[in-house]
Amino acid sequence: MKKAKQAIALFVAMLLLCACSAKIAPPELKDAVRAQYDTAKVLRGDVQSMSVYGAGISKEYISACAASSGVVQQVHVRLGEEVAEGDLVVQIDTDRLQARLDSLNEQLVQLTARYEQQLASVNAQLQILSLQKSQSGADTQLLALEEEKLQAKVAYLEGCLSEHAGQLQRAIAEAEQAVQLSYVYAPCDGIVAGVDARAGRYAANGTALVRVAKTGSEYLLCTEGNSMLARTKGTCSMQLGDTVYPVELIEYTNEEFMAAMLANNVPARFRLPDGLDVQVGSSAQLRVVEREAKDALYLPKGAVFDRAGLNCGYVYRMIDGEKIYTEVTYAFQTASWVVISSGLEEGEVVYVPQSS
Repeated sequence: MKKAKQAIALFVAMLLLCACSAKIAPPELKDAVRAQYDTAKVLRGDVQSMSVYGAGISKEYISACAASSGVVQQVHVRLGEEVAEGDLVVQIDTDRLQARLDSLNEQLVQLTARYEQQLASVNAQLQILSLQKSQSGADTQLLALEEEKLQAKVAYLEGCLSEHAGQLQRAIAEAEQAVQLSYVYAPCDGIVAGVDARAGRYAANGTALVRVAKTGSEYLLCTEGNSMLARTKGTCSMQLGDTVYPVELIEYTNEEFMAAMLANNVPARFRLPDGLDVQVGSSAQLRVVEREAKDALYLPKGAVFDRAGLNCGYVYRMIDGEKIYTEVTYAFQTASWVVISSGLEEGEVVYVPQSS
């Protein structure tokens, strides 16, 4: 199998090589009478293939949601207010829950008192039996039997107390948790960017009540481009005003990317340089350098005649006023330039047809 794959790869490579090097008769190039054309020199330098997209400064928003259903009792924050993580922002009505909690606590107190009273009575009887057994002439066998019955009753009462008290304690813990869930806290440090809670309104479990703009979470959000831009491997930068800053792609996990694809919303997000002071909502440009060549030969795109996207083609070198057909290969093209791999030397002059 491995040899077969190697053979196929070699065959494909030979086809490409033949396509680029085959001696095809050069197209006849005749300029019309008084036709105008330009010439260009083969230059050497750095060339980039770069795309530019619209973008803007955005911020991460985190919602504080109701953890239990109920009527909103009080809203503790206002729009634009600064909050710290854990600050109380909304309180759901806890009167009914608190009443149940108080009732359960009272039941536990009464239950404990009732069983402790019964246990105290039985223990008192055991003490009396102990005194009777120490008296001369006492029927110790009968007293021992009675003592055994009383000890069994103590064990039974203690078991009942443990079981019933445990049930009440579990119910109390659940009620306390329900009361605690009625308090909604800020999920992070930041500024209150939205308040959807209103006192007197019902809020279902999971309803977003307050939205907080997270402190220090500013990032560049691309507003153009397709979903694959969110996984670009190019070098990225941001132009904000007259200044260009490097930015770093905030990568999706495979699970996040697939979920975003299903939702048909895969925005490309970029981490800003540390300490950069930016205004949320500001417009910017995202620049992505897909390919880059250093100290390479290049010439205007119009000078190269393509051969079916095979990264090879031909040009016409200008020698003593004559146009000489010359085959070339190239690494990549930009909107304006072609980066030449072979076929030309720096400083050579090529024919560039003028567009009509």
